[in-house]
Amino acid sequence: MKEKVPCNVVIVTKEPDEIKLIIGILNKSFERVLVVSSVAGLTEQLKEEAAKVFLISTEIFADTLSIYYQALEKADNNFMCEHAVVALIARQQEQDAFEAFQRGVIDDYLVARPLYELHRPVVICHHLLQKMGLSLKSLDFEEFIIKNDSFSDAAKMIISSGLERKTKLKDAFHDSLLKIELSLDNAAKKVAENKKAHLNLEELEQTLSAIRSDSIRPELLRLQSKALHLLQQIITEEAEEQADEEREVAAALESDATATKSGKVESFNRLHNTGVKNVNIPEADTKVYPKLLIVEDDAISLNITLMIFQQYKLEVTTATSGRSALNELMKKKFDLILMDIFLPDTNGIYLLNQVCHNTGVNQTTPVIMLSGNKNKATVQKAVSMGAKGYIIKPLCKNIAIKLFEKYQLPLYRKK
Repeated sequence: MKEKVPCNVVIVTKEPDEIKLIIGILNKSFERVLVVSSVAGLTEQLKEEAAKVFLISTEIFADTLSIYYQALEKADNNFMCEHAVVALIARQQEQDAFEAFQRGVIDDYLVARPLYELHRPVVICHHLLQKMGLSLKSLDFEEFIIKNDSFSDAAKMIISSGLERKTKLKDAFHDSLLKIELSLDNAAKKVAENKKAHLNLEELEQTLSAIRSDSIRPELLRLQSKALHLLQQIITEEAEEQADEEREVAAALESDATATKSGKVESFNRLHNTGVKNVNIPEADTKVYPKLLIVEDDAISLNITLMIFQQYKLEVTTATSGRSALNELMKKKFDLILMDIFLPDTNGIYLLNQVCHNTGVNQTTPVIMLSGNKNKATVQKAVSMGAKGYIIKPLCKNIAIKLFEKYQLPLYRKK
């Protein structure tokens, strides 16, 4: 039986005849293009595993947003495919669409009525799918250069030489990723055998810092998975050795601990410099546990945070994008929110503003911002928007305990 081709391009419209030119162009470039006409149809496609670009066409731009966010609300919270949203608009609606794009409400837009650039729909879909890590098949560049009579022989030679060099550089870069993958495998094996492991961190940092392309995401995800496996082994071993030491440190710091009564915002990791009270973490005697939302798109950082909290009885919800975070925030009251500044589809500060200044169940929930760097302007902006704290990643266990103590949230150890 022939394997079903995954659908990566979905058009949402009640009037397919009005955009039949776009549908025809996309059908020529993609193996499978699906057309749906309702919120229910869009919701079903959000549940399908394959990454997708949704092109939504309505008479009024506001209806495009309404259709998409209704589908988002109805989609299964346990799984939603990675996707991007493109609004197909009339020329007079461009200003509204542009402002929505700037604020991360949509991923792109296209003036489709009238359609000025015939191949622009294909370009937009290719670009967004590559951002999601899909490797799309490229046509041979040699054929394009040889058959193009508008290029002189000298131009053809220069272009061919440059493209060949780009290909070699790309191949060399992929080779370096394979070397890193092998070194992670070797390190994990040695740790499992209780042997000393060695990683060339300088080479690792140099290679990863050179990454600028989303098209190699599959390789990065594989490396990320192996790095997490290695971290899990190391953290599990060290956690047992450090448990007694942490209790001693907490007890020693008790005499120096002073409660923060002014309500002043804890920024620049100030929490790290305050004492830890000798918290008696009781055995669970109630079914009401603190509800924690972690908004973080980086898998390694998210898993390190989850490792800290996994020994406690908490109701932990995670979101890896602004959209999924908003969805969780609309339907559930949390006791504490840890939110990354930089998210793939929006800015964490914009999301913070939505939480703190819109009427909703989480308007008064303390939000702690997380970031990989310390930027004073960003801290000040976060504070002005309502953040209660600002922590430099990665989050450590000491600071996590202080946060729960500060907001009087009980921590119950798992048995």
